[in-house]
Amino acid sequence: MGVIAFNPMLRAGYDVKLAAGVITAGGTLGILIPPSVMIIVYAAVAGQSVVKLYAAAMFPGFFLSFLYLIYIIGWALIDPKIAPPLPEEQTRVKVPAWIKTFEQVYSPNMFVALLKALVSPAQAKTLEADGKPMTYPAIVQNFVIALVPFLMTAITLATVWWYVVIHQQAAAATGPIEGLQQTRQRSVGADRDAG
Repeated sequence: MGVIAFNPMLRAGYDVKLAAGVITAGGTLGILIPPSVMIIVYAAVAGQSVVKLYAAAMFPGFFLSFLYLIYIIGWALIDPKIAPPLPEEQTRVKVPAWIKTFEQVYSPNMFVALLKALVSPAQAKTLEADGKPMTYPAIVQNFVIALVPFLMTAITLATVWWYVVIHQQAAAATGPIEGLQQTRQRSVGADRDAG
């Protein structure tokens, strides 16, 4: 990741010290912020719970990233030549013309506009997308594409919740209860002594 990020930062005119420092700081944060392979390896070697180690590393990792963020922004505000703003052509994304018209017809928020178009597609069908008339399947396809980040977030959070809540409780329920096991051993021992 450092090799990928370093060259674009240098091409954008960032100071070499800043670029190298950001990549180094990001590398050190990689072992603290989940998903961290180092924590899993350490947990396996040390015989500790991965979940507890993740919980212990989460706050320091995010706090350090917050401090790095403040430091870098502060340094860039004090000395703007170390992180010059990007040229206009690198900050803009070319949007197809039909999207601008689509937003004017329905809503400036694309997600809301797609929802409205799903409910009432008559106005959307009058538009042309890439030289073709807009169809209802195209509206559905764009809506599903817009849902991908939400679905990924929901699936990730549901998986984490399942692992932490359901899986841990199920694993705890399958093990023997210590008090009952000790009582059972005492009663078996007492029966042997009596027999």
